[in-house]
Amino acid sequence: MWVFTTDGFFSIVRNDHCAEGELTVRARSQSDLEKFMASCGVAAQVKETPHAGYRYRIQAPREAVARYLSRQAMELAYGNFKDACFVEEFSMNRMGVLHDIWTRCREAWRDSWHP
Repeated sequence: MWVFTTDGFFSIVRNDHCAEGELTVRARSQSDLEKFMASCGVAAQVKETPHAGYRYRIQAPREAVARYLSRQAMELAYGNFKDACFVEEFSMNRMGVLHDIWTRCREAWRDSWHP
């Protein structure tokens, strides 16, 4: 599952490294992953995998991941995600990526909406 929040971008999966009840949370930025951990109260060792698609990863209890996602929904107070990321001082590069994703999704689902 890909998750974009004002904390950053995460890829959350269940893979061979997970014990029962765990998920792997991966990020391309260590500071994003640290924000995730602080938000859901996970004290895990961040593993660095320099040659992987996601350089940083942790094993987290499934319940902690669910709490994080729930908190994101319960505390959501913005009317525009990209604007909220700008307020959080995302870099211009990240802002450009978010806009590109928005544009590509709009194009991919074009047949699903009526302008």
